[in-house]
Order: sequence, then C-alpha cells, then structure tokens
Amino acid sequence: MSSFRKTLTAMVGLLVLLMTTPSLFAQGGIFGPENKSDLYGGRGGLSVQSRNIPAGTVVDPGSQVLYIVDTGVNLREQAREESGDSELADAKWGDPLQVAMPDLYDGDDVAFGAISQTFLAITNTHPTQAVTVHFRYFNDECEDLLDFLVVLTCNDTLIFDPFNFIVPETSSNTRNRIFGPVEGILTPITARQYASGRFLIFATASGTSTNRDDIAEYRFPNEFEDTFADSDCDNLGDWFGITPGISAGNLHVFNANAVAFNYLIGAQTFAQLVSEEGATPIAQAWGLNAWTRPAVDGYRDFGGEVDNSEDLASELGLEKLSGSPNRRNGRRHPDGDGFPLLADNDWRILQGGEVVLQSNNNPEFPLAANVLILRAELHGGDTARWRVRHRAAASA
Repeated sequence: MSSFRKTLTAMVGLLVLLMTTPSLFAQGGIFGPENKSDLYGGRGGLSVQSRNIPAGTVVDPGSQVLYIVDTGVNLREQAREESGDSELADAKWGDPLQVAMPDLYDGDDVAFGAISQTFLAITNTHPTQAVTVHFRYFNDECEDLLDFLVVLTCNDTLIFDPFNFIVPETSSNTRNRIFGPVEGILTPITARQYASGRFLIFATASGTSTNRDDIAEYRFPNEFEDTFADSDCDNLGDWFGITPGISAGNLHVFNANAVAFNYLIGAQTFAQLVSEEGATPIAQAWGLNAWTRPAVDGYRDFGGEVDNSEDLASELGLEKLSGSPNRRNGRRHPDGDGFPLLADNDWRILQGGEVVLQSNNNPEFPLAANVLILRAELHGGDTARWRVRHRAAASA
C-alpha cells in the first residue's frame, strides 16, 4: 500500500473517530464561553491546538479546501484478483480507461451508474472580495493529473460534479481528462493513473506576485476579466492579469501560489447506485464537510522553537506554555498550528520558508521569504499548547 493510501485511510479513520466522540470538545476551561476571541469573530474559545485535527469537524473557513473523492471503481482490486499484483503492472493498464475497461462505457461516455456520483461545494464567505481558486486533482500515488482555475465572487458558492465540469473560459470538460474521450486540450489519463479511482482534490486560494514582495498583484486570470469586471465585489475592478495565456503578465496554473485568504469552506455529497429494480434505480447517498486548512503564521515552527519569549504572541493576547517539548529533542514541536492570521495578511503568498518565485517563474528573482503556512492537519502528537491570557480591563 502506498504512503498516500495509508495517509488517506488514517485521515478518514480519524474523521470518523472525531465525529463519534463529541465529548472530546465539551465546553469548559479554555474551550468555555469565558474565553471568547476576536480572532475567530468571537466564536468559540481560542485554542490553536483544538484546530490541529481534520477540519471536517471545524467550521472555521480556510485558504485551502481538501476533498477525498471515490468513484467506486477500483482497478487495483481488479488487478489483484486477476494477477495478485495491485500495482497495475500489466500492459493493458497503460491504455486509457475506455480501452482497458470497456464494460464501464456506453459508447464514448461512462455508462449510467458505472461510477458513484459526487458533487463538490465550495463557498467564498468574504462579503466583498472575490478570489481565484486553483483546483488540482491527485491520484492515489500523489500524481498531479488535472489543474484549472475558477473565480468565486464574494458570497458565492460553486456546486459541481468534479468529473463532469466544463472548465471556465474553455471548452474542455474534466470528464475528458479522467474518463475520455479526447476533446479540446485534454487527453485521457491511463488506467494505471486512474488506479484505485480515488482522488484527492485540492481547492486553494491563489495569486502570483510580479515583484520581490510576498503580496499577490495578479489575483485573477486575464481571461476572466470580461466576465467578472462588472461584479459587485470590491476587488474585481483591478488585480487581473494584463496578458492572456501562460505568460508572466497573467495568473495561470503554472505560477499560481497559495495565498492567505481564510474565507473558503466546502462540502461534498456522494450517491452510489446499489441496485436497479424495474425502471427505478435504487441509490444510497451521504455527505460530509470537506477539510479546510487556514493559513497561519508559522513563526514558532521555524524561528522560535528554542526561544519561548512572547513577542508575536503577546500582540495577539496569547502565551506559549513551556511544558510542551518534543520528546525527541526537548524543543517545541513544529506541528504547524501557528498564529492565526488577521485580515491585514490577506493576499500574502504562503511560503513557509521555501523559495517561491514571482509570476515570471525566474529562479534568479525569488520572493522575499516569509513563514506563512497552511495549518497542519495531522501531526505526531507533540502539539504545542496555548492559553488565552486574561488582560486587565485597563489594557484591553
């Protein structure tokens, strides 16, 4: 079993555990109403540690939404039954799915009920700001199979079938990439790439910088300007790329960087055809929240593991406790929870200390470094602990 599939299984298992143990989050102590925090709009007690879990159980919006999608057709299982090898080594798995598995098709299209039906929903909760969302589809070997950009206007919700969606400003359908047939600019993946039929879909708020700072100057592709320039959202009069296509003067899939825009939430629903009796198909359906990952300031993960001074924490009314060492080296664990970001950080490109390039992708001109990251959802157990400091009324 690949490391991705192991991680996937662990994430789903942990989600089920958390959903069935509500007593873990009982109100009281740091979670109680006496510790309301303006950092999350006054909702709930402030505990960064409490967010260090799959955010399907958390309602806070984030800068990235993750969906785990299962088509219900697992070629690895079929290969194991045929040859004992789940790695799809047989030559036939190198063909497109339509050639390798013709029984799934009715003509050039997937037959009715052959795969489970899935719908994804993503909402931009910001009341005045639109955002570009970069969708990326990964298979169970973490291979990037499909990328495209979508603009969500303020207070906008997009609901779509991830395997039957015409990419905006194109004539290409996501179905052509995953299942075929060849149409537009998309060519079908192979059956080996389809593999277990399980996909991890990232939806990330994105932008790109035209200079050396970490602010996204291009926040929307040039191709979307005619469609959205007259929108009521405050930021759609500006911030578009100035030239179309894959160019340094535009936001596109090859230079789209994750940005701090903690206003995205998501959900997904499934419907599986379990039998057909007469003319009425019988299906079962269910749904769940998607995982959201807020952008946070990862200063403690990078520069403050040894020093327990308050500095940034004091400005936010937080204090890091000293009694949370990493068992391996006695230092604070880089668990990725970090300081919550405020609105002043919107549209800053998330780097986490890595080298990130500007819109022209020239490695000679990287962006100025920062330590803004997407909050980690899984960790080794040595999470840092925080507490809310009660300030005197005179200093509040």
